[in-house]
Amino acid sequence: MTEERVFLCLGSNLGDRLSYLRSALTALRNEPDIQVVGASSVYESAAMYMDESTPPFLNAALEIRTRLEPHDLLDVLQRVESRLGRPHGPHARHESRVIDIDIMLWGDRQVCSHRLVVPHPGLRNRRFFLQPLADLDRNLAVPRTHLTVAERAAELTQDQHMTCYATAEEWAGFNE
Repeated sequence: MTEERVFLCLGSNLGDRLSYLRSALTALRNEPDIQVVGASSVYESAAMYMDESTPPFLNAALEIRTRLEPHDLLDVLQRVESRLGRPHGPHARHESRVIDIDIMLWGDRQVCSHRLVVPHPGLRNRRFFLQPLADLDRNLAVPRTHLTVAERAAELTQDQHMTCYATAEEWAGFNE
């Protein structure tokens, strides 16, 4: 099996948010079956689908290479989340969290199971996913559209305000 190009998005809105993103990155770098090859800048944005008093999120994207199968990678990501203090369960979906790691895109693969959907179903409508992905590869296609991640992120600029919180070099040691 060959290594595949996979894009992840990380998010945190509790505690030392940047520290949680860094801890997740370190944990992924230490996984033997994952090679982290790129990181986006970190962006801050208001929480979507949550109460107005919810703390803002920090989000970033990672490009990885792996030979793992999708559900095996999901298991690794959920173990990392759990080690960092994120509870898992049916009510954890739209709640504040110390860390969230989502699989956004997996080459040309499509996965649809009760545990995992790839491409991520929220990708098209969430600038906090699209902008970090555009940092890594502006020409990535947004599935089921004729747009790149950079083009779709630009369309959402007015609706979903974000600010750059840290560059890829500052938080992850990568030059963009």
